[in-house]
Amino acid sequence: MSRLRRLGVLHPIGVEDPIANVQVMSHLHEGWQVVPISEAQAVEAWRAKADPKVVIDYGLHVSVTDVREDILSEMEDVVRHGVSSFECYLAYPERLRDDELLQVLMRAKDTGALVNVHCENGWLVDFMTRKLLAEGKTGPRWHPRSRPAAFEEEATQRAVMLASIANASLYVVHLTCAGALEATRRARDAGQPVLVETCPKSLLLDVDRYEEPGFNGAKYVISPPLREAPNLDALWRGIATGDVDTIGTDHCPFDLVGQKDLGRDDFSKIPNGMPAVETRLPLPYHEGVNSGRITLNRFVELVATKPAQLFGLFPQKGTIAVGSDADLVVWDPNKEMALTVDNLHMNVDYSPYEHITVRGYPELVLARGKVIVQDNHFVGERGWGRFLERRPFSLS
Repeated sequence: MSRLRRLGVLHPIGVEDPIANVQVMSHLHEGWQVVPISEAQAVEAWRAKADPKVVIDYGLHVSVTDVREDILSEMEDVVRHGVSSFECYLAYPERLRDDELLQVLMRAKDTGALVNVHCENGWLVDFMTRKLLAEGKTGPRWHPRSRPAAFEEEATQRAVMLASIANASLYVVHLTCAGALEATRRARDAGQPVLVETCPKSLLLDVDRYEEPGFNGAKYVISPPLREAPNLDALWRGIATGDVDTIGTDHCPFDLVGQKDLGRDDFSKIPNGMPAVETRLPLPYHEGVNSGRITLNRFVELVATKPAQLFGLFPQKGTIAVGSDADLVVWDPNKEMALTVDNLHMNVDYSPYEHITVRGYPELVLARGKVIVQDNHFVGERGWGRFLERRPFSLS
């Protein structure tokens, strides 16, 4: 069985941006029956859902959650039809065993695919969650304690080791902590092709957010969770030194009222995820470029050029050049914007960044030469976006 992760893309600022990080199982619901379908059928099914309404160009990841010979053999056909990345989990119920992830990595190397891995030790998370709940520790503040940084570091090291055995490239998604970053750095220093993504939430928010009064800490229940403050500094250093390759979103919004509050009495039942797609660019620009942590060129590399290269879209996307798509952001470096729920457009009832006013914000957005955002208002056309058939993965 496999699942899909959908990506929306806008370039040169905003390549491969997850616009719907709801992980969708590769089956269709017919009445009360669940009908399993293949990876290729899953791609077709979700393209059929997206194409009539998507407003920007987009691509897909296929998430491999059931490693069987028929699934592995189908990977080549999926890559040939423009889906050249697969996502695997070492956390969640859909997690793979080590031997299963090794098989996926080996197959990906042979088919020209890049494997994205969510690195947390799911077995240890399950154990710690049961332990905390049995002790009556049920509030949002216990979520990060159920999946500490050590669990992410261990799983990252394990994924790196398996990729080394397979002689395959590895893309570690939404990395959050210093230990996991060090594991990838050691591998890279040894010549192993390990790539790293982090997200703005892991660069700006720390574990203290879970201590907000009442149930407000549930806003930040994500996986991996927010970390202790020294990890934020480590990630910024990794960005500056090139040990972090991209800044993504892991966008996965749930309303605080009516969704996250389903876990009011049990943190393990709080839906994991935060709204993130609209704030992906302003936050690292504000905290990175304005503060002098990174240059403007490095910012563009992190959010646009490098993702386009890694995901088989460059130079169609990710650069301003003759023959490339005219996907442009006109950026006002002095424009200030409070990131409140009233100012943002994500379909969710809160903003994780209500306390932040950024300096530097889009004034105009063009996709393939067509203006789709002007003065913070969407002026594009439903169904105008197109599916992008991506080339096989290559580091060259």
